[in-house]
Amino acid sequence: MKVIAGLASVGAVGYVAGMASRSRQPHHGLCIAFLLALVAALAAPLPAAAQDARLLGKFGDWAAYVRGDGKSRYCYIVSGPQEASLSSRRGNIFALIWHRPGDKQFDVVQTDIGYAFKEGEAVSADVDGKKWQMFTREGTAWSYDQDQAAIVEEMRRGKRLTIKGVSNRGNPTTDVYSLAGVTAAHNAINKACPR
Repeated sequence: MKVIAGLASVGAVGYVAGMASRSRQPHHGLCIAFLLALVAALAAPLPAAAQDARLLGKFGDWAAYVRGDGKSRYCYIVSGPQEASLSSRRGNIFALIWHRPGDKQFDVVQTDIGYAFKEGEAVSADVDGKKWQMFTREGTAWSYDQDQAAIVEEMRRGKRLTIKGVSNRGNPTTDVYSLAGVTAAHNAINKACPR
């Protein structure tokens, strides 16, 4: 699954810039500045289709985007963590829910964790005490098909998403996301990328 191109776009730069201006924690400013520079660097060599992300809106702690047309249309909501352990030693950290109607994929929950996961270690997504396992590849984890609707429904109702993983060096991490705005942002991508 190649969804990172959707973030390495003009839309993601706008989202990250907005997050930088709202950051309440001092260490997030440096991480966000690095992330802005990285996203800007990645956006330059991408094909035009990957650079046409359009902001649908900012909703609480989440932002909604759409890019592409026809079968390549792709919609996503994205947020950065409110808390992230070991963040000074990690790369980009964010969570997404995305739809790709051309591939009949909806409500895929994804996290990019900022390090390579330890092979064979479980990654968990916890919404207010309800837990699911996620599968991984390098530094990305995705929800299993059979869990997607349940996770998204709980995210729409919940207050907090907690992602726990273990790096390939054996370091456990915990990232906590506010779910304020998920429902409105999810409604926006449901409208822009209908089933």
